[in-house]
Amino acid sequence: MNEQESDKLAALLLRPNGMINPELVGQCASTLAQKAGFNVPATTTVLVSPQTTVSPQNPYSREKLCPVLGLYVEEDWHAACERVLALLTNEGMGHTFVIHTQNPEIVREFALEKPVFRMLVNTPAALGGIGATTNITPALTLGCGALGGGSSSDNVGPMNLLNIRKVGYGVRTIDELRQPAAPSFDAVPVDSAVSPATKSVSIFEDTRFTGVMPAPAAATLTSSQAPSQTQGDDRFTTAISSANDAINEAQVEQIIKQVMGRLAP
Repeated sequence: MNEQESDKLAALLLRPNGMINPELVGQCASTLAQKAGFNVPATTTVLVSPQTTVSPQNPYSREKLCPVLGLYVEEDWHAACERVLALLTNEGMGHTFVIHTQNPEIVREFALEKPVFRMLVNTPAALGGIGATTNITPALTLGCGALGGGSSSDNVGPMNLLNIRKVGYGVRTIDELRQPAAPSFDAVPVDSAVSPATKSVSIFEDTRFTGVMPAPAAATLTSSQAPSQTQGDDRFTTAISSANDAINEAQVEQIIKQVMGRLAP
């Protein structure tokens, strides 16, 4: 579009209160041009308006929900990066950004800077964002996270709507959370009644916090500690066995399978 045509259409894109004009939402390019008072070929699929400014008052730098694009031409990718930041800050924080390039370094630089939770590379925006042409989780509701005033940055699906109940067994005392004292050569009796299934380990030595996972050790349960096999309820067997030593990957996978099995209809 030329400048006059862009001005005519801009006057219709937003209501006086700054909101999107619902009469233009989803309309084809030729219908939009006709409503704005100019003509385009019937085969026109999108109306493009060259722009140089970004502001809440400029409809071409905001969401339009119709085949109308604002076109910004920059000197290099550094300037383009700044322009994209301005556009996203103006409207679209946390949503989606699309880039077309064969330079992985440019992709990396844009990914580090942009306030979005979906960055799409060399793919259509609408289909890529919902996972149709990408490996992003398929969904028609795209979360914008805290940046966009939401609670989730995911492509929202069934798992985002689940509330998971967790059962946590006490495996150490408050005294065991303190910084360990200097090594002592005197034998100190251990109160086994506090944590019968777990040896006394400070939180500073706990492998779950240090990230150093030792080889799993064989655990021995007394008859009073062993889970009952007669009741057929294995919901807590994993938790009891894991309390004897550090949780390994196999146990985590087992827990996930048990949870998913109970969530299945």
